[in-house]
Amino acid sequence: MPDGHPRISFVREQEPRPLAYSWYTVNEIPPKSMATQISHLEAETESLRGQLEELREVRRKRDFRKLVLLGLAVSIPFHLLIIAYLASYHLGGSGSGFDQDEGIEFTVLSSTELQEMQEEIQVEDVTASELEVDESLSSMLANLDDQMASAAVTELDVDGSAPTPGGVVGFSESTNSDAGLLGSASFFGIGSRGRRFGFIIDLSTSMRNPISMREDLGTGLTKFDLAVQQFSATIGRLPDYVQVYTLLFAGSLDSLKAPAFQKSWLSMNDRNKERLITWLAQRTPDGSTEPYKAFQKIFSLRNRPDVIYFLTDGIFDLDVPEKIAALNQKGRKVVINTIALGGGAALMPLEKIARESGGQCIRYPARGGGGP
Repeated sequence: MPDGHPRISFVREQEPRPLAYSWYTVNEIPPKSMATQISHLEAETESLRGQLEELREVRRKRDFRKLVLLGLAVSIPFHLLIIAYLASYHLGGSGSGFDQDEGIEFTVLSSTELQEMQEEIQVEDVTASELEVDESLSSMLANLDDQMASAAVTELDVDGSAPTPGGVVGFSESTNSDAGLLGSASFFGIGSRGRRFGFIIDLSTSMRNPISMREDLGTGLTKFDLAVQQFSATIGRLPDYVQVYTLLFAGSLDSLKAPAFQKSWLSMNDRNKERLITWLAQRTPDGSTEPYKAFQKIFSLRNRPDVIYFLTDGIFDLDVPEKIAALNQKGRKVVINTIALGGGAALMPLEKIARESGGQCIRYPARGGGGP
């Protein structure tokens, strides 16, 4: 180019670079991958929300259980203090009509048991079983004073006389009971204390026969009617924390009779008492006298009885006492009280069963008090 003319230079423009993020460029992100990550994050969010709600629910249940246990720990000592006060009031009264040598049976929790109950409230992980309160607990606390104020007695004593608070044939207390409240029972005048009472009652054909008693107490009852009457009076006075198992025997194992609703031990709340009495009154005696299968059944229960009442009016095999004693040796001894109903009952085997178990045996009616 000649001098004096400006020079024109051409600069090649460079291609622009794409914008890039710190970890990868936008161009490197596949659209489907972004949608998958967003969906995954949403799923994790929902999962975390669900876990948070479950934790809140567990916390609510734990707080509720602690409140229930705290209420029990406060309520039970308070009710026991009321019972102790009422018991001292009854003892100090002058018009009750009881004999002076008569005792009032009641049981209270020891300070050690109360301390253990209070310590359980401090445990964070309260199990579901600790929350299960027996349906009869509230009524037990309400009626505990009446149940502990006097021992249960039947409507008729052994000799057919009018009932008296001290008219039982001596109390036998079982050593087989678990720690806790015990109940008092009396069947045909034989008194015992325990938590679980078994009743083995004869349902053989001879139980249809009438039994005569003193004229001032009435006549015309069959032996089984009398057994139902005495059973009703006995369980009617039991507190609802006591449990009962009832068996009727006549013949072989197939002839054992038990209520369909009795899957195991029945707590003696008002509903179970009514069902048992109704069921028993609807049975009809029929069969022979073979009681051993009934003892096998009741000793096979998961929880052994504390006391068994065994009533029969007949004669059974002479080896039955030895077989029953063998059953009783396989665990803590069970007290067995026996009732020979009428003059035809096998009195000597019944006496042996009772004597070897630490129980009582009576003949009913007593000699001179009428006969079947």
